Amino acid sequence: MKKKIKNASRNRLILFGSISIFIIILFIYTCISYGIKLKELENNKISLYENIDKLENEAEILQNEITKLKDPAYLARYARENYMYSKDGEYIIKIDSLNKEKTKDPEENNNLGNILPWILVFIPLMIFIVMKKIFKKWISFII
Repeated sequence: MKKKIKNASRNRLILFGSISIFIIILFIYTCISYGIKLKELENNKISLYENIDKLENEAEILQNEITKLKDPAYLARYARENYMYSKDGEYIIKIDSLNKEKTKDPEENNNLGNILPWILVFIPLMIFIVMKKIFKKWISFII
């Protein structure tokens, strides 16, 4: 009779213990997942506030530009600089040599970028070939 009581209590303990462990694991998983979502939302909130600051600064700059463009002297100078308008008797000469020099620099720097993947493939391949030959000699020496 005592054996049946012990078996029954042990079975109840196993049943309720496994249910309790399942509930605890479910609770921990839920807390962790909500924590991760909360962190993602916090990061999103920070990036949105930074975006708002940038847009407010841009709006302020554009408002300043609008007030400047209302001045006829500034408007005339702006049109001459950006749209190559000229006064009567003026000639506009466009010089592209500065732009060509700026475009050549990235191409020269890009040569290393073209060679680097080949180097990254070639070096491990050579190491593999050398190590294979060394291990063949070492294994044949042991046997």
